[in-house]
Amino acid sequence: MNGIEIPWKKFNEEEIQTIISILYHSLDYNIKELHKSDRANEDGADLVVSNENEEIAIAVKIKPNNKDRPQLMELSERNEKKKLYIYIETPTKKFLQDTKHYKNVEFWNVNKLNEFFINNNLYFSANLIFQNTETYINIENIKFLFFKLRYESQNKKKEDFKEFNKKSFSLIWRLKDIYVTLHKTNVLMKDMFDEPMKFKDENYDLYFLNIFLKYLESLNSIVSSFYEIFNIFYKNNMHLVDNSIIEKSDRSHWLYLAAFTPLNQGKNLNIVLKDGINEKKVLDELLSKNRDLSNDKFDNYCQDISKSNDVWQAIKNQTQELASVGWAIEASIDDIIEEYFKDHNILNMIEYDEMEHPFF
Repeated sequence: MNGIEIPWKKFNEEEIQTIISILYHSLDYNIKELHKSDRANEDGADLVVSNENEEIAIAVKIKPNNKDRPQLMELSERNEKKKLYIYIETPTKKFLQDTKHYKNVEFWNVNKLNEFFINNNLYFSANLIFQNTETYINIENIKFLFFKLRYESQNKKKEDFKEFNKKSFSLIWRLKDIYVTLHKTNVLMKDMFDEPMKFKDENYDLYFLNIFLKYLESLNSIVSSFYEIFNIFYKNNMHLVDNSIIEKSDRSHWLYLAAFTPLNQGKNLNIVLKDGINEKKVLDELLSKNRDLSNDKFDNYCQDISKSNDVWQAIKNQTQELASVGWAIEASIDDIIEEYFKDHNILNMIEYDEMEHPFF
């Protein structure tokens, strides 16, 4: 559909299964992840999704071959009326020939899977595309580095550090510049996309998506250098960085940094699915106790959002995420600067309001 493609080849089988579960959950299906909860009784299916009208057994393989033929046979013998066999790469020739014998199984290649996602939840699909760019991967690498240092600092005490040399001065200001850019630029972008775009059009979907992908590419040229620069700075100023973390390990920006969980790996995907399932259980319980829970204002809000362009909404969401993590890492660099200059008058130049919101 119109050139929008989810990067399926970046995921392993279990991650694809989780992504499919998230999509079906968004369509109000119940999810059984047999590959996690009941491997001994999978009977050819990795997932079973169901609602009041249908029950679907789903098997997922990256590239099926002869060894996967028994699973296909088991899938075809299941009781569910609808059975899907999803594959990402072209199966081996013998496996393809074998598929002709299973008329009760639908075979979806990556194009069919992609079309299903785009048609049924373009907002989720766009977020999935954005959050699997190199920009997000590089930011998450920086997040893991910071939390690694924070974890290691728990067993350390503050120590004396040496004075900055010329190179260290240059590096620390370069690091701050990078994340001021990531924070402030995305605050501006968020404001630009804050007002919903009240029309849906396939050509504009692709246009908006490509614009933001180009924007992320330009951001990555800045972000990708941070990891290398910070490691050089840390190597030469280890005690200073450790001291700043020890001193400020309970500040709110660590929470914003921890909240950055893009849809690009199994752990993060599972968090999204688990949270969604738990939220639905809570809502269902509330509705079962009070059938008059519906709120006109809330219903009108939901209807209004449903009319908005989904890619536009996804971009708004991503600029908010990027602004938050940019602010969090900028605050961490500020902690280092403050730790160094705390006994100097220059501290007045970098005073920081603990209550400052990352979007202002």
